Amino acid sequence: MTAKENNFIEELERVIKDRAESIDINKSYTRDLLASGKDRIAKKVIEESGELAVAYLNNETNKDEIIWESADLLYHMMVLLHSADITMNDISTELKKRNQSN
Repeated sequence: MTAKENNFIEELERVIKDRAESIDINKSYTRDLLASGKDRIAKKVIEESGELAVAYLNNETNKDEIIWESADLLYHMMVLLHSADITMNDISTELKKRNQSN
């Protein structure tokens, strides 16, 4: 992952945090999803994961749908992590520990 890509993940994490805390009257899907509770958030992650798996199985030569579904899954996973008060840095730290163990 390039620094620019990593910065976008950090930016998306900030956007999710900002929208979660926003009291703006404008509708925010992120805020609505977080307000709907753990069950809905978990169901969205499961749904998006399934859609990614199906895209992978059905589109061996068409990467666009796999990329689209991956983006959906990553976003929804990041909303779940925010809801659990876990950051992408926490995930990176765990991955680094696992890499050092191998």
